[in-house]
Amino acid sequence: MDCNVNCQHCGLGTKKLNYKISPEDLCTSIRRVLETFPFDLGGAITFIFHGGEPLLMGVDYYKKFISLVEKDKFLSKIEKEYSFQSNLLLLDEKFCDFLNEFKIRISSSFDFYSTFRNINGSPKKYKEYWLDKVKLYQDKTGNNLYIITVLSKQNHTKTKEIIQEAFYLGLNIKLNPLARRGNAVNIYNDLGITPKEYGHALRVAYKEWQIYRDKGMSFIPAYDFECNNNLQRCPYGGVCVGRIMAIFPDGSVWNCGEAFQEKKMEYYFGNALQQKFLLDKYMEAAMTDLAVSSECQECNICGGGCKLQRINGKTKWCESYKMLFDAIKKEGKCLQFT
Repeated sequence: MDCNVNCQHCGLGTKKLNYKISPEDLCTSIRRVLETFPFDLGGAITFIFHGGEPLLMGVDYYKKFISLVEKDKFLSKIEKEYSFQSNLLLLDEKFCDFLNEFKIRISSSFDFYSTFRNINGSPKKYKEYWLDKVKLYQDKTGNNLYIITVLSKQNHTKTKEIIQEAFYLGLNIKLNPLARRGNAVNIYNDLGITPKEYGHALRVAYKEWQIYRDKGMSFIPAYDFECNNNLQRCPYGGVCVGRIMAIFPDGSVWNCGEAFQEKKMEYYFGNALQQKFLLDKYMEAAMTDLAVSSECQECNICGGGCKLQRINGKTKWCESYKMLFDAIKKEGKCLQFT
């Protein structure tokens, strides 16, 4: 949960947990969570190593964890995948070899035309170093990289250029608005964007993406609209309880990292290391997925959006998503709602 950088918009902010969970305890925690909570184990489960910066743990840590999972009588029988969300700055050839050995994907975050990430005060140095790591990953694994870019007052008018640059760098991209949490609380009033600004940014990005969409580039959330008729992925999708779960180094279990960051105790479900679970609380949280406005029920674009961002049962970004959806419908790309 520690990190090697201190981004100005980090959601964890000062809440970083500067201690580690052992591979043995992590394996035990995951087994207990999956045995306790009513997950659908009919398909593959993805174990995502997040942070902080997960690469700080080193290759040997993850090799040990995977070996323990494969020896575990319960976990070894589950279809599973592994993934990392990393800033990439610690990526090296040894880690790339590990990713190839276990067929693991890695995703990253980078904010084009923004000063949120820097090395010794220099956003340019950060970008140069990050791009070197992107090339290393692509050259060693043969995979394109999926990244998240945060939009703020600094870059929300540059989404045409962002899509262009992402394509030429071989990146698939997701555009999220700056969230008021963690370090970003201190800068949100000056740099946060409005739903209309976010919606316009998405529409500009979508129009530019038409040039690259058939060349293998993915742009979220437009891809979800076109393929699924609605927004499936966090933070767009409104139904998440039972689909994701976050386990922290102290064994605490939360609905997601965002719930932990904002200390939304209604989405705290106990502690796996202590074997104390709050199943009733989990079921109550699942019901809040359905607590959306009548307008959202009729619309069915995002299911009310992230429950942490709802106001009166409706996502703050309702206008944004509708602006994008209308643009997609005009292109004739959206599937027919049933």
